[in-house]
Amino acid sequence: MSRQKILLAFVGVLLAAQVGDWLISRAIKGPMQIRRARTMQLQKVLKQRKQAYDRLRQELAILSQWEAQSLPRNPDVARSLYRSWLLDLVAKVKFSNRHVEAGSPVNHRGLYQSIAFSVRGRGTLEQVLQFLYEFYSANHLHQIRALSLVPVQGTTSLDVVISIEALILPTTDRVDRLAEGRANRLAWKWPDDYQVILEKNFFGFRTTRGIHPADLAVLTAVIEANGQPEAWITLRDVDKVLKLHNGETLSAGPITARVVDILERDVVLEIDGQRWLLSVGDRLSDATALPPEF
Repeated sequence: MSRQKILLAFVGVLLAAQVGDWLISRAIKGPMQIRRARTMQLQKVLKQRKQAYDRLRQELAILSQWEAQSLPRNPDVARSLYRSWLLDLVAKVKFSNRHVEAGSPVNHRGLYQSIAFSVRGRGTLEQVLQFLYEFYSANHLHQIRALSLVPVQGTTSLDVVISIEALILPTTDRVDRLAEGRANRLAWKWPDDYQVILEKNFFGFRTTRGIHPADLAVLTAVIEANGQPEAWITLRDVDKVLKLHNGETLSAGPITARVVDILERDVVLEIDGQRWLLSVGDRLSDATALPPEF
């Protein structure tokens, strides 16, 4: 056989092998790769949906717990019952000069309603701890938004101002009663576990002499009353709560402040032509200056 024929035969074999590889790749390997990629994509989608399902289950469990803790779905009944519960609580811990005020229910896009409450009284640090223990042990859908403790001159007592928010879920099945039982919110189960706090003299029980009146004016709540925003400012030195609307003024010693705007959790005040932002829980002296263009 001539060299030319041998070379042609060799080239033919190579071509046949390449064509065979191409046919195998196209007929077998290609679909396998496509199937493998599709399988990986489906596995990824399945994992994402499983994670979403797990999150949904967790959220439904939380929602179910919130429904069990919600105030009764009738806002007027909820407001009355919860205020009575707070009155019983401040009486139980034996606050003196105790007073509980309730705001009007505020509807949040039909998803839930909130009611602001303000608790004022006078007591020792031990009584405050007892109040907090009982509050967080109660199985209600509520939280403390602001807590103010001011030493009373010449005593071991504290003037106490507590701003509270309680929620109503429309899907709760209770109409005329509060939730029962105990909640599992506390880090330690028993009241005695918190007695170590009493060993610390956090306040030194210093007198209020020399304190500026602006340190004793505190924004304790922002609510909606009769369709209008209302800011509650507590004057600790005279044990009085001012319920202010836009345009109204308050005086704290030499300072006169006019309410310019009431926001969801803040109030804009104008003092001597300068505007200041005051948040719930802050003293008047804690207000933040706003830029001129605000």
